Amino acid sequence: MDTFEQKKRLPAVPSKASALPESGRVSVIGTLVDFDDDSLVIDDGTGSVTGRLSDETIKNCVLDKGGIFRLIGRMSGNEVTAEIIQDFNGFDSKLYEKALEMFRKEVKV
Repeated sequence: MDTFEQKKRLPAVPSKASALPESGRVSVIGTLVDFDDDSLVIDDGTGSVTGRLSDETIKNCVLDKGGIFRLIGRMSGNEVTAEIIQDFNGFDSKLYEKALEMFRKEVKV
């Protein structure tokens, strides 16, 4: 009988476009300012980040300029290789920032 081994990914670190790490998985939430078949650009208010799309990218939404989206992926140079794009319209960014601040104080990040 074949056994299935589930591979676990490292969690995506909530990040700002102005302070992206050099490597690892990141999560950036912002306004979609541009997109085409291979890439998208998200501006989170601190700067913009380019996400490279591929056939492997999971999109559970329709991309529309001006909408709020979360880009999750792996850093590749100064761009993100997109793994997941999520629609975050209606997202309460102030509450999210407050929760992140509390979390960072608690774990001293």
